[in-house]
Amino acid sequence: MTPSAQRRFFLVGLLVLGVAAGWLFFGRRSAAPAEAAHSTAAQSSPPAATAPSTASASASVVAPATAPGARGAKPGVDFATALDETRRLPNVAQRSREFGRLLAQWLEQDSAAALAYVRRLPPGADFTQALLLTLGAIGQRDPDQALVLARELAVTREQRAIYSSLFAGLAQRDVQGAVQRLALVPAGEARENAVRAVADEWARRDFDAALAWSRQLEPAERPAGIESVIAALVPGDPLRAIQLAQQSLTGAPRNRTLAAALQKLTPADPAAAASIVTLLPPGEVQTFAALDVARALAARDPAGAIAWIKTLPPGDPQRLALANALESWAANDSAAAGAYVARMPAGADQDAAAGHLALFTGAHEPQAAIAWAQSLASGSARQTALIMVASAWAQHEPAAATQWAATLPAGDTQAGAVAGAFSYWRQRDAAAAQAWLAGAELPADVKARLETPGSR
Repeated sequence: MTPSAQRRFFLVGLLVLGVAAGWLFFGRRSAAPAEAAHSTAAQSSPPAATAPSTASASASVVAPATAPGARGAKPGVDFATALDETRRLPNVAQRSREFGRLLAQWLEQDSAAALAYVRRLPPGADFTQALLLTLGAIGQRDPDQALVLARELAVTREQRAIYSSLFAGLAQRDVQGAVQRLALVPAGEARENAVRAVADEWARRDFDAALAWSRQLEPAERPAGIESVIAALVPGDPLRAIQLAQQSLTGAPRNRTLAAALQKLTPADPAAAASIVTLLPPGEVQTFAALDVARALAARDPAGAIAWIKTLPPGDPQRLALANALESWAANDSAAAGAYVARMPAGADQDAAAGHLALFTGAHEPQAAIAWAQSLASGSARQTALIMVASAWAQHEPAAATQWAATLPAGDTQAGAVAGAFSYWRQRDAAAAQAWLAGAELPADVKARLETPGSR
């Protein structure tokens, strides 16, 4: 599924749980009567582990004597009453599931009556679920009626997500018919959802035609259409997607497309991704892309990765990219990564690099990380690294890490290392941690802070 399709279905979110139940029912219409009756009976049986109050409420809805719309059910069953009872079930998941199942059955038997019931529901989650299911069912056989109803009834963001589903189905069957029906969709978010759905479906069949169409859309809708078309390229040709995004998009649509394409390109060709990231304007997109590229480059060519990182804007982009590169480098050759950090000029950048490398290596090789940290010439880098080693080690051996930290010379380094390690020990085994603290030889101010839970 393309990124734009993923975004489209994410908008529907949990509300589609109920819709899914309905589609399951409609999708089995061709099943043999005996099989369908068996399936419905199986669905209607309440779970054995259901709480008494829930089971009672559920039974009143799905028991054979009152199960409305079940295969072979007697005519004249009161769906409205059964649905109202279902809406009172205390379990949210069960309520949604049963509500969707019953409404789907009613829609199949008498869609007009079901729609009238949905219209009478108060605003809220039940109404939204019912509306999505109803419009989806009607849209299968009469898309024009579904669109008229959607224009009238779909008024919230969650409800307007129905346009994505409706137009995805329309475009699958008839792209040109879907394009013509866009005129029936109100401007704004609803039209954008519909445009994205058409563009996504069309691009997977005829990319060039879909791109040409999206470029002639009205200015308010053009970015959504172009973004959705280009998104179809990302899985198979991220380089071309990047080129088209740079040519055709601006702002947030451009940034989203570049981020998705670079994420796909980086593992396969980090050098190509690196050349593109360097050309991006400084900002969030460049920074996050640089993190992935730095990690991928360092796994293949640490020296090349370091050289490339220096071409990034100074500050957070360089610092964060270097942290990712060091982690990838250290996974293959921790000694070489440590030697590079030790040679860095003293200052904030070296301190940050030393802390990150110590946090990574301290979790796997605490003794080696301690020896390396103590060898650093810069006092601030050494302090940062030792404190980070204690915290990293303490995540899996808190007692040993705390006891080691307590052997450090009294001062800020000892205080920071003991506090970080001891916090993990207290979480793991508060009684043992407190017993050790009672007899530990620590400066009075350090001990006082540790005796107060939450202090560091």
